[in-house]
Amino acid sequence: MNQEPLSSIGAVAGESRLWRGEQAVAEALVAAWKGSRVGQVAIASAMRVREVAPARRIRFGALVVAWAGAWHLAGLVVLPRYATSGLPRAWFVAVVLVALLVALAANGLVRAWEASALRRMLSRFNFSLFTSHF
Repeated sequence: MNQEPLSSIGAVAGESRLWRGEQAVAEALVAAWKGSRVGQVAIASAMRVREVAPARRIRFGALVVAWAGAWHLAGLVVLPRYATSGLPRAWFVAVVLVALLVALAANGLVRAWEASALRRMLSRFNFSLFTSHF
């Protein structure tokens, strides 16, 4: 397949007013976010979180989910049926158990992620959400 028509379409699209306007709005939003107090706190917090080992971050997240699920189950005992979720209690028990298993297996999950084909594929696309943290 000839790639020249596709590259010329990309060049024309990149020069369009719509694309330039979108880029300007995106740059303004990024500048506003970085300059805002909330943005600075969020960025500083994210940098501190990145310093923590991946297994520890996974374990913390899993324990937060397990804790929330356990309190939800406790609330189901106290609250009337009409004021709670229609999901069966077994669903929340399963969520708590899976979260506890993830917390226990955090080190193994990190090792498996480092060796996974999905991680390698995402790193080829520079998908930094996953590759920069693990």
